[in-house]
Order: sequence, then structure tokens, then C-alpha cells
Amino acid sequence: MARREAGKIATQYYVLLGLYTLAASVVWGINTLFLIGAGLTVFEVFVANASFAIGMVLFEVPTGAVADVRGRRFSFLLGVLTVLVTSVGYLLGYVFTLGIVYFVIFSVLLGLGFTFYSGALEAWAVDQIIACGEEGRLKDVFATGGAIMAAATLIGTFSGGLIADVDLALTYVVRSALLFALFVWALFTMKEPRREAAATGSWAGAIVNTAKESIEYGWKRSEVRSIVLISLFQGTVGMWAWYAWQPYLLELLGDSEAYWVAGAISVGTSSMMLLGSRVSSWWGGVAKSPRIRFTAPLAVSVICVFLLGFLSSFWPSLIALMGMMFTMGLYGPVKQTYMHAFIPSAKRATVISFDSLVGSIGGSVGQPALGAISQGYGFAAGYMVGAAVMVPTLLLVPGRRAESKRSNEVTLPSHSEFPATGGCGPGQRPEVQPRAHHEEQRPG
Repeated sequence: MARREAGKIATQYYVLLGLYTLAASVVWGINTLFLIGAGLTVFEVFVANASFAIGMVLFEVPTGAVADVRGRRFSFLLGVLTVLVTSVGYLLGYVFTLGIVYFVIFSVLLGLGFTFYSGALEAWAVDQIIACGEEGRLKDVFATGGAIMAAATLIGTFSGGLIADVDLALTYVVRSALLFALFVWALFTMKEPRREAAATGSWAGAIVNTAKESIEYGWKRSEVRSIVLISLFQGTVGMWAWYAWQPYLLELLGDSEAYWVAGAISVGTSSMMLLGSRVSSWWGGVAKSPRIRFTAPLAVSVICVFLLGFLSSFWPSLIALMGMMFTMGLYGPVKQTYMHAFIPSAKRATVISFDSLVGSIGGSVGQPALGAISQGYGFAAGYMVGAAVMVPTLLLVPGRRAESKRSNEVTLPSHSEFPATGGCGPGQRPEVQPRAHHEEQRPG
């Protein structure tokens, strides 16, 4: 019975993850083009995108506390609903050309929606499967979930380009329809035991504790602080670099309305990130020294960002973009395994959220700054300046070897360590569950 219930929960997780990823990725490849089509200048586009990052910064910790106090299901539904409302808002802003102030407001609210969602679904699945006494299935469940997420991303990004060729606004119509279907489906099928969703403490207290633990385990530990600082510089450039290639490569192609090309390129970038993450285990075996393991992908990433601007022609710049995305995919697992070696199991979610928050801070500063440069001097100049901004990441590479056993295998506490909650029978759940960000998740 417990195994069957765990299977149902896993299936529900796959459906929810797939639908959400599909809805999100429909606009990834054309979002910058959409905002330009809504009447924003290049600089204003990146101000709007920076507002999304600011929303992530402002709401990351408070919404994490909501998930802990009110339950994962509540946080997930609130996140989907918020992203749905803001997506409809984006659509209205495009149709009626409502301007930068309007898009700034809705971008901040979009950031709120993503912070409600981030990790809530994953934590819900972990809670419920462990409650069934089937925590041994988690590795397979998340492996399958990763494959579904990758497939949904590829389908969504390419479909978004084709839909945009018909009408840019139609991408947000499709996204809103998918999010509405997802909300209704989750509302009636996503279950969470009453005690699971009950308050476990005060909201304000949860915020204070999360902030304190972020500083204690994410900043005061020098091994982790170096990685967090790398995230700051990467966030400063990475968010801008992702959104900037959309109009830039079409400009180099000579057809600023070839939206299907943007969709196809998005498929390529997602595929390269996936490939990079897939070879990370091989890379970890080849590069024995942590310094080399970190430095090589970071250095190649800096070079690719520079070449994107320096080459100034379509095919070479496209190759440089794919190289940048590959190294991003390769670096993610290297970073995660290293960080987990120095973070106590119960604090992993907090530190990962803190790392993401710092990256968002970088994005909130870097996007308008690099947007201003690209507005005045062109995207090529923005990429070359961005490469210079990323150089300090090479100086922050940690030199200490991570503890091999802990860095190569992230484990969950055993079933017997958790108090019963009456979920699936001999239900168990951990005191603290991960609210981690997916490394591949992109805003918008």
C-alpha cells in the first residue's frame, strides 16, 4: 500500500513539474523580444528584468518561511497563482503598451511568484514519499523528474519561438492557459496531511531564524563564502547575458523578427546546459584538484562571454553562447557537491536559498548597468564588459579539497529518524526539508 501511494505521489510530482516547466519555458527564448515589442527600450527591458531579481531578493526569505509555516502545497498554489496573475499582467502591458513603470511593478510581483514556488514542489514530494516510508525511491524520482524537466524545457522553448512567429502576445496567452490548468489540477489533486500544513511556528520567527542561519552557514564559513561570492559575480552578468542574446543574435542574423530562430537557439542552450550537467561526474573524476575543477569551467565561461561580443557575427557568436551554457551546466553540479561537503544536512536548503539570493542581488545591479551599456554602445560592448566583471570569479576559486564522501553523495536522514505524522501509513517526515532552487531555472 505504501509503495503504491508513493508511486501516486511520484506521478503527481512528474505532472506538476512538467506542466510548470512547460508554462515557464514557453517565454524563455523570446522574453526580451516580447518586452521590446511592448514598447520598452533596451535599457528599460533590463530594468524590468532587474526588478524581477529585486523581487526574488525581497521575498526569498519571507516566502521560505511561508512554506515552512503554512505548508508546501499552500506555497506552491500561491506561487502558481501569482505567476498566473503576473503573466496576464504582462500580456495586458504588451497589448496596451503600458510602459516601464507598469512592467517594473509586475516584474517584482513575478519574482514574488517564483519565490513562493521555488523548491516547494520538490519539498512536498520529499515530505510525502518519506511519509510513505519509501525514501529510498527519492533518487530515482528526482532523476526521472530531471528528465521530465529537461524534456518540458526543450518542448516549451522551441514551441515558444514558433508561437511567437504567429504573434508575440500569443506566447503569454499560452503560458497563462497552462498555468491556469496547472493551478486547477494542483488544487484538486495535490494532497497534504493537515498536520503537515499546520503552522510549526511564527512566520516572523521563521524569517529571523532563516536569516541567522544564512549568515552562520553561508557567509561565516570561508569555504562556502567563496562560492557565494562567485554567485554574486555570475549573477551580475549571467542574467543579463541570457536575456541579451535574444535580440543580439537576431540582430547579427539580420532578421530581428525571426522568433522561431530564437526558440531553436533556446533549445540549443538548454541542451548544452543539460549536456554540461551530465558530464560533470566525468569531469569530477578527471579533475582531481578542486581548484582545477572550478577554475576550468569558470575560465572558459569568461572567455565565451568575451567572444560573444568580440566576434560580432552570427555563427561564431552562437558557438560562443553554446560554450557559455555548457560551462554553466558543468559548473552547477561541481558547485553543489562542493557546497554540500561543508553544509550541515539540516541547513542545506537555507544556504542554497542564500546563495541564490546573492546571485539575484548581482542580477538586480548588473542587468540595468549592462543594459545601459548595450543601449549606448551595443550588445557586443555589454558582453565584453560583462566578461571583465566575471574575471574576479577566477580569484575566488576555493583551494581546499571538499570531503569526498560528503561531497559526492547528498543523503537524506533515515526513515527512523523522523517523528510519525500519519501521512501514508507509517508516515515520517524530516524536520527540515529542502527548499532549493533548480540551478537551471531562469526567470521570466
